[in-house]
Amino acid sequence: MQGDAMALHRVTMALHRVTMALHRVTMALHRVTMALHRVTMALHRVTMALHRVTMALHRVTMALHRVTMALHRVTMALQGIAKFNLLRINEMLF
Repeated sequence: MQGDAMALHRVTMALHRVTMALHRVTMALHRVTMALHRVTMALHRVTMALHRVTMALHRVTMALHRVTMALHRVTMALQGIAKFNLLRINEMLF
């Protein structure tokens, strides 16, 4: 019976060594995964900061566009008035 117990112990210890080796591999993979996660999160924070800057610049651009369009409408109106006045002056002269 002692030989059977010893054989069982050897098998158990072999399984334990395999289990521990798998555990070490699992932990190594976990450390790599966590490092990649930290890098990913850092990149995400940078991306979001750039996005906020981009959106702020977009809002400024759109505000400037609205001002430009308002000035364009004023210019077109003034051109129309000037053209009308020139036609009236032309009629008076000729």
